[in-house]
Amino acid sequence: MLKEIELKYIVNKLPDECSKSKNIKQYYFNYLKHKALLLKHFKKINFCTINESRVRVINNASNKEFVLTLKTGGLLKRLEYEKRISKKMAIKLLKNNTLSVIKKKRYEVKVDNLNIEFDVYSNLNKKLIVAEIELKNKPTKKQIDKVEYILKHKLKLDYKNVTKIKKYKNKNLSVKGECENGC
Repeated sequence: MLKEIELKYIVNKLPDECSKSKNIKQYYFNYLKHKALLLKHFKKINFCTINESRVRVINNASNKEFVLTLKTGGLLKRLEYEKRISKKMAIKLLKNNTLSVIKKKRYEVKVDNLNIEFDVYSNLNKKLIVAEIELKNKPTKKQIDKVEYILKHKLKLDYKNVTKIKKYKNKNLSVKGECENGC
């Protein structure tokens, strides 16, 4: 179990510093249909607190990874349970159970010891680029100012802080879809 604390910004473009990318598909599913199976992998979860369940398929240049994630509610801070799974298990969880999917290309940039992930969404009606910054603790005003300084002055981006706007959560950006061709 990890505590996920992240800042989220809409940005106007990718920074020039972006190079390597990976393709990601996130399939959201109804975990209640597989609660017994999930209990084998996550023994200490209070399922009453889970409000998001997904399988993330990550295509790197050399391989394909499958990651099961369960999350509690929240905008800035929430609990996240994550585990790598097999393709076979991913298909079992998603077969006739996929609620929605999101497709994006992820780029990572490190600036001043700060890791920033830029997601470019490809299955939405309009162009959307989101920068996400994960933190270890609830951010202070000083930390937020530092992030925004880096976005504006070092990476030369226009931005809007959408951390506390529900419609910009990946789950809410996802669209109806299925796990095609075995994910």
